[in-house]
Amino acid sequence: MQGHEVFAVAADGTGGNRNRVLVALGALVVIAGLVWWLAFSGDPGDRQQAAPPAVQVGDPATITLPGTPDPRSGTMSLSQAQSANVFSAREVGLLSAVGVNAVTYVGSYEGTTAYLVQAFPNSDAAAAATTTTGVLDANRKLSFADKEVEGLPPAARAVGTQGPKSSLARAVYTAGTWTVQVSVLQSPSGDPAVLDEQLRTLVETVGKTLPVT
Repeated sequence: MQGHEVFAVAADGTGGNRNRVLVALGALVVIAGLVWWLAFSGDPGDRQQAAPPAVQVGDPATITLPGTPDPRSGTMSLSQAQSANVFSAREVGLLSAVGVNAVTYVGSYEGTTAYLVQAFPNSDAAAAATTTTGVLDANRKLSFADKEVEGLPPAARAVGTQGPKSSLARAVYTAGTWTVQVSVLQSPSGDPAVLDEQLRTLVETVGKTLPVT
C-alpha cells in the first residue's frame, strides 16, 4: 500500500482501520484521564506537607508543681498580688507600666527551693508578644541579667541573679494569649548548674499546660 492509499483508507474506513483508530484514541483518552485523576486527587498530604496541629494552651491554674503548694496561689489583680507578697511594690509598678493588670500565680516549696509560675493574661497573641517583651525589660530594670540556659526552647528568654543569700533563674515567654514567667529560687544559693537544670525541668513541666508559642 502506497502512502496516498494509507490516507485514503483512513478517510473511507476501508478494512476497518477507521474503527480501530477510533478505539485506540478512545483508550488513550481514558488512560490519560486516569493518570490525571491519580495525580491530582486523593490525600492532599501526598502532594504537600500537612499543616502542624494547633498548639493547645491550657489554664495556668491547673499546673501542678513539685513540693508543697503555696497557699497564695490563684488568680488575682496586681494590687492583690502585692498585698499577698507575690510581687513587691516596685515589681507591680514595672508590670503595670507594660500593661499587666492581673496574674495567675502558682507556687510551691521544696526544701530550700521555691518554684514560681506567674501567667499574665492578654487580649490576643499579638498583645501577649508585646507584653512578653515588656516583662523582660521589667526584669532587667530589677537588675536581673540576661543569661544562657542550655536546653530551653529558643523563644524562652532566660534572666537571673545570683548572690550569697539567694539565687534566681527565670524564663519569660509567650504561650498563646499568655505571657509566662517561670522562676526557680534557691535560698541560700546553691550550685548554679543545678539551678539551671531545675529551671529547664520547670519550663518543661509548665510547658505541658502553657507551651511556648
